[in-house]
Amino acid sequence: MNSKYRQVEIRNFKTELLDYPSVLGDSTRKKYLHGCIVCQRFRELGIAEEPQDIYAILTATAKNKETYNELCLESTFCAPLIQKFQNRTYKAKYDGGDGDDDISVSIINGEYYVDEGKHRVCIAKRFEIKEIPVIFTEEYIE
Repeated sequence: MNSKYRQVEIRNFKTELLDYPSVLGDSTRKKYLHGCIVCQRFRELGIAEEPQDIYAILTATAKNKETYNELCLESTFCAPLIQKFQNRTYKAKYDGGDGDDDISVSIINGEYYVDEGKHRVCIAKRFEIKEIPVIFTEEYIE
């Protein structure tokens, strides 16, 4: 039996089916907190030092949205994405968009994993965006 993959386009995908990321940025180059203002604040406090801390921080801070979402709204990286998601103007490249990056998800053994777009998924979940444009790849057996 051989595993094969096929790419399937989903124009709107429910964010509730995706989990918060456990990695942001490039963990191989110790830049795993790259770009996330919430994780950076925890690192400044000496709390977040390892990649495994990211998931715990994001899930814990999601419960206190008023405090931590303000940080996201102040971020020059996150704020424009939040606005696009909320205004429904985020258009993925595959959807004929004007340059917004695609969100890529794999389905392996029935579980969803974000391959590309971890920050975007985190933002969508934090700000209760119900659906986002996603391309996903599904594994199947021949």
